[in-house]
Amino acid sequence: TVSDPSGASVPDATVTLTNLGTNASQTTTTGSDGSYRFSLVPPGTYVVEVKAANFARFRATGIVVQASQTVPLPIKLQLAGGTETIEVTEQVPLVQTATSDLATQIDRTTILNAAIADRDVFSSLPYTAPSVSPGMDMTPTSGGAREAGTAYLLNGADDNDNFSAGAINIRPPLESVQDFTIKTNQMSAEYGRGMGAVVTANQV
Repeated sequence: TVSDPSGASVPDATVTLTNLGTNASQTTTTGSDGSYRFSLVPPGTYVVEVKAANFARFRATGIVVQASQTVPLPIKLQLAGGTETIEVTEQVPLVQTATSDLATQIDRTTILNAAIADRDVFSSLPYTAPSVSPGMDMTPTSGGAREAGTAYLLNGADDNDNFSAGAINIRPPLESVQDFTIKTNQMSAEYGRGMGAVVTANQV
């Protein structure tokens, strides 16, 4: 949410999210309660800028977004005056508090240096999560679910073969994967079929 120095909501503020790696940006405006949200944000490092009438411009840098992660960023604006821009450098939190998701996240450097003989991230990396084990057909399972209970996402889209339990439609080349996430607890309804684990790969 975006608020003023007293804590009151600031509606109709313009919020811009810019990816430092690609320079791609998205813009939205705050609602009547000062809330804002960006959906389907690719992993990366971002800058958030906020503009509102009668307030100094706000700029937050170094905001890291990882796969399947919700990043809350409450913003408090200052009244316009001597300072034209308020700049904040975001620190990466030690604990993710926005959701109750239990997830294992793997960055690109780790993926590229991993000893994966078949170069298949979907067949090997899920086992880095503590509660994932091989199912009857040696595909990853979690939480006592069968192989069909593992959901696979590629760049946010369903990557499951609906005609074969536990099978995958597209297996991306290891070198193309930006980051990888394995969720192993009770996921929200947005993941639909994921009863045991939700495995997500995002490409560069």
